[in-house]
Amino acid sequence: MDGIKDSTWMYYYPNGQLIQTETYDLGQLKKITAMFDAKGNKKSSGTFNEGNGERIYYDSLGRKSAMVPYVNGYEQGLGKSFY
Repeated sequence: MDGIKDSTWMYYYPNGQLIQTETYDLGQLKKITAMFDAKGNKKSSGTFNEGNGERIYYDSLGRKSAMVPYVNGYEQGLGKSFY
């Protein structure tokens, strides 16, 4: 379908290093791997089970900076930010 993500999407830095892999089913995010910056520091991770769970973001020091809930593959509900 035009404009709707489906199947596995892999993102890379210009040097070929993998940034993150996401799996979609007709636009619904089902699974993610941890995301890393170009220096190898973790930027996000997730606790997904068939599109349900949380995506967790980290700051440059590796501390949790935000949590975003997902239901059926879409952001839903209130996210949390940490300072």
